[in-house]
Amino acid sequence: MITKTFTEKPLIELRSSDFNDDEQIEIYANDLRYAKVGDIFEAPLSGGCGRAVHHESIEIVYKTITGIAALFRCEGTTDSPTPKPWANEPELIWFEIHGMGGKENGQTKNKD
Repeated sequence: MITKTFTEKPLIELRSSDFNDDEQIEIYANDLRYAKVGDIFEAPLSGGCGRAVHHESIEIVYKTITGIAALFRCEGTTDSPTPKPWANEPELIWFEIHGMGGKENGQTKNKD
């Protein structure tokens, strides 16, 4: 018998790093499926150096029975003895996730 294995892949990986540390978090469909509007996902950063910081996050801003909208933010500091803050413009990401409708979300699909 031939056996195949299918592994779920993360929808997005978020990274946080600084001069001393590097952390990453993987976000899967179920993480977003059960999140509420206003929830924020971000990789933890324990170093606290404050120099050469790179920090990524997503904030859930909208949910429907077909998917989830999130704001991706990337900010940090420069790599210098007196670091200066920087931030990219937020990017809107749409995650289309199967199985969003139904009783678990208190929603039902409209029949055409």
